[in-house]
Amino acid sequence: MTGHDNVLVGKDSGQEMAAGQQNIMIGVDCGQATNDGHSNVAIGHTALFTNQDGDGQVAVGFEALYTSEPADGQTYNVAVGYRAGKGVSSGHSNTIIGGLTCQATLTGNANVIVGTEAGNDLTSGFNNTALGYTALSENTASGANVAIGYQSMKVFNSTANASHFNTAVGVQSGLSLSTGIQNTMLGGLAGAYATTTDGSTFVGYQVAQGITGTKLTGNNNTAIGSQAELVHQGAATNNTLV
Repeated sequence: MTGHDNVLVGKDSGQEMAAGQQNIMIGVDCGQATNDGHSNVAIGHTALFTNQDGDGQVAVGFEALYTSEPADGQTYNVAVGYRAGKGVSSGHSNTIIGGLTCQATLTGNANVIVGTEAGNDLTSGFNNTALGYTALSENTASGANVAIGYQSMKVFNSTANASHFNTAVGVQSGLSLSTGIQNTMLGGLAGAYATTTDGSTFVGYQVAQGITGTKLTGNNNTAIGSQAELVHQGAATNNTLV
């Protein structure tokens, strides 16, 4: 070993360490493959297990960042929680907090995922923010979405690796939104049963919540105020209710 200033505690932690510097690895098999990476922190059984030359990563929890292996350089992934970010591979600059977050193979960058099973299926998606239990949990490739709240945008999943600019804030806001773009849904249950709508703005409790039977697919609707357009459904388009 030519590296220096490393702290390695636990059976086979940092086992492959060669030129690595300033790493802290505590736990059985944590950071086992790290060779010349530097400034990494891995705490927990098999945390940061496959990382070889990634730098500046923080993995805290059982199998946190288990498969992370970004290109050599300052990668800045942070994962805290049971198997948090286990699927992260070449992705960088991701912040992942919560048990079972980001379990799919993640190559996307600059995502902030907080909450149990939030962003669970994320693969190439980028610049997403998901905060809350299962928020944005089924999205794979879409980018530039914000989902805040319990089950917010839970089933959203556009397979296009592009920015879609959806924002949903509130418990089950945008719950059924699947492939829509450029929507804003603010409030508990806002737009909960809208599916493929584009360019719509819903602000307030249960605004345009819709119904489970005939979900909203129409575009460019605007509703503001508690329960405005409560049963909005079908292909309704270009409506404004304030």
